Amino acid sequence: MSIIARYIRLPADKWQSLSEAPKKDFDDYQDSLRGTNSMMLLSGDWQAIHFLLTGKIAHISDTEIREPTSEPLESVVMGGVDTKFVSVYGNVKFLSPEVVKKCSTALNQVTEAYYGERLTPDAFNDAEIYPYDEANPCTEDELEALPDVLDSIKWFFGAASEEHQAILIDL
Repeated sequence: MSIIARYIRLPADKWQSLSEAPKKDFDDYQDSLRGTNSMMLLSGDWQAIHFLLTGKIAHISDTEIREPTSEPLESVVMGGVDTKFVSVYGNVKFLSPEVVKKCSTALNQVTEAYYGERLTPDAFNDAEIYPYDEANPCTEDELEALPDVLDSIKWFFGAASEEHQAILIDL
């Protein structure tokens, strides 16, 4: 079973009030965003995207890698500051509008030439990136959609940056 990740973009002032609200209000807010362009589901692709952007392997049990980082591309999936809201695997993370802008700028520099050597079944299997399974190694077909997922992330961060919004990472 894969770990589902989601991005939520919101105005900083909305986050200010939401951060002080009870968990039920936060959950209700998330529910209200389903199906809008203010929420993006990453499904199980979060580990693959992190690998493409950074060349690093992200394991959810790796609390060290979930510490705030100043590297924008590391922040896209595994960055952010802990919020009080607990997710399935740790706390929901907060990226300020300033960090979102840095991430967006860095993402816009990412081309297939940047991550191309990592976008291979051999690289994914060697790194044991999800959906790695020794009995059923990763194939080209499983990697085919990742550039489109990355383009969607670029759009999401770009839209948030243009509107000076924060992003929550719920992983």
